[in-house]
Amino acid sequence: MDEHGRQAFPELHKVDKHGRTAKPKRGEVPSPHSFRHSLASMLLNKGESADEIAFMLGHANANVTRAIYLHEVADARRKAMRRELLTAASGSLVKAYEAASHLQPPDGEASNVSELRRSA
Repeated sequence: MDEHGRQAFPELHKVDKHGRTAKPKRGEVPSPHSFRHSLASMLLNKGESADEIAFMLGHANANVTRAIYLHEVADARRKAMRRELLTAASGSLVKAYEAASHLQPPDGEASNVSELRRSA
């Protein structure tokens, strides 16, 4: 049961027409292998090396790991590139905001801004 009182995997509690526990269909319930795959994918996305993951998973070498998780490796590279582009763009936005924040505030707010600047 989860924190809301729901069953974590309701597929495990289904019964057939005879009242016996029904075997879940393939893919309805996570398997130990799916947890292993999820862990390896998560580690790759966090930047862990394929060599280290190969060692942890017991693969013969990192080429086996790369072959299995090629899409995760490619996704991790694309995410890193997007992150770098966003960081570069947001850095420019921060500089623009800082430059614009030194402009004169609208009427009636000048005293509030002055007080805030003095207290900072």
